[in-house]
Formats: sequence, C-alpha cells, structure tokens
Amino acid sequence: MPENHFKDHLADSVLKFSIGRSEIKVLSFKKEDKRNDFFGRIHAKNYYELRYVACGKGVLLTKDKKHLLKKGNMYLIRPERLYHTYSEDNKFIEYGMIFQFVDRGNELSHIFSSQPVIIHDSTYECESYIRNIESELAELHSFWADKVINDIKSLLIYLIRDINKDIAPATVPEAAKDDKYCILVDAEFMLGLQTITLKRLSNLLGLSERQCQRFLMNNYGMSYSEKLLQARMIKAADYLAFTDLDIQSIVEKVGYSENSYFSRIFKKYYGITPGDYRKKNRRY
Repeated sequence: MPENHFKDHLADSVLKFSIGRSEIKVLSFKKEDKRNDFFGRIHAKNYYELRYVACGKGVLLTKDKKHLLKKGNMYLIRPERLYHTYSEDNKFIEYGMIFQFVDRGNELSHIFSSQPVIIHDSTYECESYIRNIESELAELHSFWADKVINDIKSLLIYLIRDINKDIAPATVPEAAKDDKYCILVDAEFMLGLQTITLKRLSNLLGLSERQCQRFLMNNYGMSYSEKLLQARMIKAADYLAFTDLDIQSIVEKVGYSENSYFSRIFKKYYGITPGDYRKKNRRY
C-alpha cells in the first residue's frame, strides 16, 4: 500500500490542551485507506484512539462484539484493548487520532475508561472538523496549531456529551465590573444619544456622577462631555456618509437641537462642514 495512506500529520508534534480540568495530549492524526487489508491493534496504557469513517463500509471486531461501520460513524477505542478493522468494499477510508490524558485520574479519563467501544453517528459538523484538521495539518498556515486544537476539542466535547449528558458544566469566572460597565457605556453612547445624560448614565451603572466621571477617565481617557462629543461626531459622520438623511434630521438623531450649533461643532471636530464631509465621504 502507498506510504501516504498512513502519513501521520503529527509525527513530529504534540498538541496539548485542556477540557475542563482534564489536560490532554494529541499524539497522532492519520488518514488510512484500508482497502482489503486487515488490521489488529492494541494501544499502550492511557492511549485512546478516536476514529472516524469518512467513506465506505467496514467491520470493527473487539473481544466482545462485531460492529458494522459506515460513513459518518465515529468510535472510541480504550487503552490496552485489542481490536481489528477491515473493509467490506474498496472505498473504506478512516481517520484516526491517538490521544492521552496527562493525569489519568481526572474526570474525563474515568468516563472514557468506563465505556465499551462507542459507536456514534456523527453530524455534518464532525466531518467538517475532521476535514479542517487534515487541511490545517497539511498546509501549516499561521496559527495552525490553535485552529487544530479548537477543532479537536469540539470533536471530543461532542463525544463526551454523547457519553455522559450529566457532567456538571465548568464554572466560568464572573466578568469584572469594569468590563460589564464598558459594554453598557459603549451601547449607551452608540444607541442613546438622544436621551443620554451624565445622570442617566450614572444611574445605569449604579454609580454616583463623580464615580461615573472617574470610570470614564480611567477606561476611556475622557470626561463625560468629551466622550459624548466623540460619540455624537462619529454618529453624525456615519449618517452623513451612509444615509441620505437631511442635516436637520441628523442633528436631532445625535442629540442636538440647533443646526447652526451642530455645524459649528462638527467643523471644529473634523475641519470641514457637514455638507463638505458628505460630498467627500458619501458611501450610499
């Protein structure tokens, strides 16, 4: 059989990552065209193999059972477990990935070790992950390892959920108050220019007006009035460039009442009048 049928794309590399509290190392990823050959395998301690049937029909033999395989099947082989696979037609192609748990006593290794051979009918997304992994490992584009790890994690999480749907979700750190406040401030200055005031913004954040001013200076480097001016000018410029709204309508939408005052502020900010800005930057 041609050698490239068994090329190990990770022959010189190890990918390490975590799922929950379990650290995992991926040691091998192969595409195998079995044709009419017969394979018997047994892995070392703590070496698991996840296999995906990409094409054709085959048979998986274990000590306990004979399993019929078809395109779309994904199955997991435990450590130290003898198994054989062979094809039932000339189109049988599988992908195989060998991985191990760095700490054998973790939650996921217990879940995988307690299972017999798992045959799972995967989804279209699983096939996409496999194809993406193969492509990334073949081309080695920028950040290929990060992309491959993300796809492998998605595959394993998909399998874990199928094995045990009752695993408690991992705890996620609570967002810092300043992070939450910045999201609220960004939205308010983008969507609330007609009604925004320092008092309203302070109440929204649950801060005093003085604390709100300090928050804006610490996170945006601006006072409330400076931030409001920036937001109004950005929004006004967007309306001028991307819509056919008349100037008076834009004035009202960004929170001003007088056209002449708006035009004077706009020219001071951008160096040209609103009308000239529209002519120069029209996008519609």
